[in-house]
Formats: sequence, C-alpha cells, structure tokens
Amino acid sequence: MARAGFWSCWNQFAHHLSENKYPMYVVFVMMLLLASNQISRYVIVATNVQMANDIKFGDKECRSIERHVPRKEDGCRKNETLCEILASTSRCSWHYTGTGMKYQLLAGPLFNIIFGFSGVPVGIILERKRNNRKNVIATCAISWSFMLVYGSLAMSYWHLAMTRIGVALFEAAFTAFAVSLISSYVPQYLRALALSVFMWGAHFGFSMAFVIKMVASRAGWRHAYIVTGLPGLLLGVLTYCTIKDPGHDMKPVIAVKKIGNGTLHDHREFRVKPEERCSLRPSQFCNTLFVALVIGGAIRCGGGHTFYYNIHNFINHYYPGFPVEYFLSWIPAVAGLLGSLTGGGLADRIATHSQQGYVGRLQVIFISVMLSIPCALDRKSVV
Repeated sequence: MARAGFWSCWNQFAHHLSENKYPMYVVFVMMLLLASNQISRYVIVATNVQMANDIKFGDKECRSIERHVPRKEDGCRKNETLCEILASTSRCSWHYTGTGMKYQLLAGPLFNIIFGFSGVPVGIILERKRNNRKNVIATCAISWSFMLVYGSLAMSYWHLAMTRIGVALFEAAFTAFAVSLISSYVPQYLRALALSVFMWGAHFGFSMAFVIKMVASRAGWRHAYIVTGLPGLLLGVLTYCTIKDPGHDMKPVIAVKKIGNGTLHDHREFRVKPEERCSLRPSQFCNTLFVALVIGGAIRCGGGHTFYYNIHNFINHYYPGFPVEYFLSWIPAVAGLLGSLTGGGLADRIATHSQQGYVGRLQVIFISVMLSIPCALDRKSVV
C-alpha cells in the first residue's frame, strides 16, 4: 500500500514537472546551490591534512620521511627527539595530522556558532524589509564562494579562520530563503518531495568534497579551494539572471477536482490581502511543535556534523593510506538520494491522501530517525 502511494506521488510529481517546467528549474538550481554550499562547508574535511602541513597548525607527530613505513615499524614515532635534529642529519620529520583544537575550531565553533546565531537575525531583517529572495540568494552564493577562493591565499591559521567565518556568515541565510522561494512555486501536496530534491544537494555536496580531495592530491589544497569556489560564483550569477521571485504574497494553493474514482490535483496562485499577511511574533517561537523540531534538529545536526567533520581523520588514524575518497565520493550521494526522495514522497502521500497533515510528516521523520539509530550505534566492527 505504501509502495503504491509512493509511486502515485511520484506520478503526480512527474505530471507537475511536465506541466510546470520553470518551477522545477528553480528547484534544480536551488539544489545545485545547496550542493555548492555544502562543498564549501566540508572541503576543509578533505584538505585538512594538506592545509595543516602547509600553514603549520594543529597536532603533529614525528614520522619517518619514508611514508611507506608501517606505523608499528616507524622508529620515529617512538622517539620524537629525532625530529628535533636537523632534517639533513635525520630520517624523521614533523607531520601535522590535521587534528587537534585548532582544526576543531575551524570545523566547529568558528563556523557553526556564526552560522547558527547569524542565520535567524539576518533572515528576520531581510524578511521584514521584504527583500527580493532571488537577489539575497544570489548575493549569498557569490559572497561565500568569494570567501572560499580568498581562503586559498591564506598564509596563516587566523587568515584561514577569518575566511571560514565569512563562509559561515554568508551561508547562514541561504537555506531559509531557498526553502521559502521553492514553497512559492510548488503546491503543498508536492512540497515535501520538491524539498527532498532540494535537500539532496546536501548529500551530493558532501560527496563532492571528497572528489575535491582528488584534485587536492594532484594540484594542492589551494587549487582545490579555487575549484570549489568557482561553481558557486557561476551559480550565483545564473540565479540572479534567470530566477524570478514571484513575491512574498504569492501563495500556491490546491484546487481539488474529483473525476470518477480518481482525484485530479491542480494549483493556482492568489495574492494575499494585506490584512492577512503573517508577522513574526515571539509567541510563534514558543509553539510546542516548533520547539520539539528545533531540539530534534539540533540533536540530529550535532551528530551529523560530528561524523562529517571527523570521519576523514578517523579513517586516517585507524586505517592510514586507505583511499577514503573512493567511497565517500559516491556513497553519501547515492544513499542520500534514495533516502531523500523516498522520505519526501512518503511524507506527501501520508499527509495529503491519508489526511494526517503535519502529523503524518512527523511520523515519517520519527521512523527515519529510529531506523538510523542502529547504524549509528554499531561501531564494534569498525573500531
């Protein structure tokens, strides 16, 4: 039954795609922008070791200059005083591992605190001023991409940290405005599926960060930063030139017509009256459902970020030399695509056809999180 409902939702989405090509183009461009957003965020994961050894920051260990020597047989690791001797008289040298407090600052607080606390006030300010969402999105994309390219010129740790803060600041407002713009183009009964297409950009972007590692291994981390930033610059220009903002007052609604035993969905746009416009009030943020979603989102993102920012270091430490990029360059993208589209399709189907509304969507979220817990807890085979 669920399978039939899922494919029914997909058929509706395909019909909507054929009849409304431009809204789907908007969703596709926003998805590519989200991928650029995520690559810019996680490129540090794939290039941290190169950056640390170039700029000299974070933890370091004494290693043999012959990299093929196994860890257990490396005498330099057992006697760090050998690295204090001049390189010309020793076969040992200091190697920065890309870990430690300075790396965690770059990956965590310097990015996430700025990202988290600036997103809400920036979004409220821009919303109250009724800014054109397309212009905001384009400006953010060009700005975070520029900061990333500028980061390729970093010659010190704090120079790199400031560009990281800049990337966080300009990425903060993007997601809210992109979701708002998509919601203006896609009817409610297909919105979860459209947003799942958009959110696939997050999984695709994380995978592409490890494709960038292949670039870094051949051309260096500075060129990798430039290659990562250029698509965002181009997509920002493309957004400004080709995306239209239908306006904050345009809301897609559904007119349902029954034909025989089937139901034909259609949607039209109407302009909201001035007295019906919503305004932000403190009481809206005290809603129980809103608070529960915020707490749940914080827990999920906390666990997700811990995994994303440390999986590369984990594998490098326990399995040195393992080509992690050969797997993380496609597994998150493929699994994320299947999970996002399945979850979005089921959420739309349950909410619309089962008449459960947001409760049905919450059920899909709850079941998805519960199914993921065993995968997160089973670490014995890895460690």
